[in-house]
Amino acid sequence: MAVNRSVRERLDRLFKQRIVIFDGSMGVMLQKRGLSDAEFRGERFKDHPKPLRNNSDILNLSQPEMVTRVHLDYLEAGADIITTNTFTATAVSQADYGLDHLAYEMNLEGARLARKAADAYENRLVAGTLGPRVLEAIGAEVTPLYCDIDGTFPHHHPDPSEAKNLQDLIQMVQRLDADLGIAFDGDGDRLGVVTRDGAIIYAERLLMLFATDLL
Repeated sequence: MAVNRSVRERLDRLFKQRIVIFDGSMGVMLQKRGLSDAEFRGERFKDHPKPLRNNSDILNLSQPEMVTRVHLDYLEAGADIITTNTFTATAVSQADYGLDHLAYEMNLEGARLARKAADAYENRLVAGTLGPRVLEAIGAEVTPLYCDIDGTFPHHHPDPSEAKNLQDLIQMVQRLDADLGIAFDGDGDRLGVVTRDGAIIYAERLLMLFATDLL
């Protein structure tokens, strides 16, 4: 995946100047609205055979103005980087709602909505999914391990804050003499890092290291 050099340069400059502010959870802000099943459905999905309540990602298609409003709220609050409303926009997650065939469209529209909102402000950025392709794009040599979504780890599992879930990664790092190993949980919102000698750096320690680097 190519990385726009101008965006990387903007990020580098920004990181050197000050602490950069990310937005918060899209799902929480959308769920706080207390939408009914009918509101999640909108006009497009009014006759869909399965309930759609609490499926925040379908709102990219059924209530795009609402998703845009959340993006704008974060931008108005000072967020430098906003994230797409695509937290569970995968075929595996959407299969529960009978919408797995729309995962691509949800991601595409989620990116479009975030980009349009960010473009209304000066020097604001949009972040998408982190994974092997992003690391490869910045020049890292990546050996994937358990990166295929197969549905056997619903929700947050396997949790990278539990050492037992990192044993295969530790063995691979040591076998390949890699610089480090990076582990995300099943939906990508938890992070664990393994060093070359097999030590685990947990999320709390990572936050302190990143803050020290920025300050």
